[in-house]
Amino acid sequence: MKSFSVIILLILTTSCKKEYDANSCQNLIFKQSKGLNAAAGTMANDFKKFCKGKKVKITLEQCKNATNYVLTSFSQVTEKKLKAKYGEEVLNCLNKGMIKKYIKN
Repeated sequence: MKSFSVIILLILTTSCKKEYDANSCQNLIFKQSKGLNAAAGTMANDFKKFCKGKKVKITLEQCKNATNYVLTSFSQVTEKKLKAKYGEEVLNCLNKGMIKKYIKN
């Protein structure tokens, strides 16, 4: 029984401290823009807590703008147009269903 308690205590103490680098902060933005915060077990405010001052390629605001552009554009949206307007990694902001439905290669 004591070993079980020690194992639980170790798990709790090691899982409390979160460390984020620029890539993991960028992934938080992509998950949040896709609406995956709850499913991925991340909290919506993790970015605010742990990623201040980290340099990311695409912000959440850019992801929102790109999503709005894809959904409201009257002309055909292509990968090339989207990447030229918002950056190379902008497709990570969109889920696979949106890419398949709204973006032409």
